[in-house]
Amino acid sequence: MSVADLPRDIADAGVGVARLIRYDPRWLEAFDLSVGGFLRSFAGPILSLPFVVIVAAMITGVPGDGHVIDSRVLWAAGLSQVMATIAYPAVVGFLARPLGIGEGYGAFIVVVNWASLFVNIAITAATALLLLGTFDLFGFVWLVLFGLSLFVVWRASRETLSPEIGPSLMVVVLWVGIGVATDRLAQLIFGLQLAG
Repeated sequence: MSVADLPRDIADAGVGVARLIRYDPRWLEAFDLSVGGFLRSFAGPILSLPFVVIVAAMITGVPGDGHVIDSRVLWAAGLSQVMATIAYPAVVGFLARPLGIGEGYGAFIVVVNWASLFVNIAITAATALLLLGTFDLFGFVWLVLFGLSLFVVWRASRETLSPEIGPSLMVVVLWVGIGVATDRLAQLIFGLQLAG
C-alpha cells in the first residue's frame, strides 16, 4: 500500500463512515487498519485544510464588512486544523494505555481522521447558504453537521476503544476541547481578538 492507494482509501473510508453512522456492522471492513492505512488516514485532515480555509473565508467575508477577509483568519484556521490533527491523536494515544483502551486506538484514529474530511466537505458545501444571505440557516446546518461529527467520534470510540460510556465520553470531550484550544491558540499566534 502506498500514496497511490489514497483515492481508494478515501472512497472506502466514505463507505465506512456512512456504515458506522447507520450502525451497519460491516463498517470496519471499509477501513485499512494497517500501519500504512493509519498513516494515510492523516491525509483526511490534511486534505480538509482547503475546506477549513474556505469556510473561514466565507464566514468572515459575510456582508456588512464589505466582504473584507483578514488573511490572518485564514492562516489561523489552517494552523488550528494542523495542530488539532497532531494534538488529538497524541493526547488520546497518551491516555489510551493507562485507561485500558489502547487496543483499538489505531482503528479509532483512522475513523476520526477520515471522518474529518467528509464533515469538512459537507460544511464547505453548506457555506453556499451564506451566498444566499441565510447566515441563520447556515448556522443551523453547521450545528447539525457538528452534532453528526460528535456522533461519529462517539460511535467510533464505542466500536473501537471501549463499549463503556466513560472512555467514549472522554474522547468526545477531548475532541471538542482540543478543537477549541487549537482555535484559541491559533488566534493568539496570529494576533486575532479571541471570539466568545
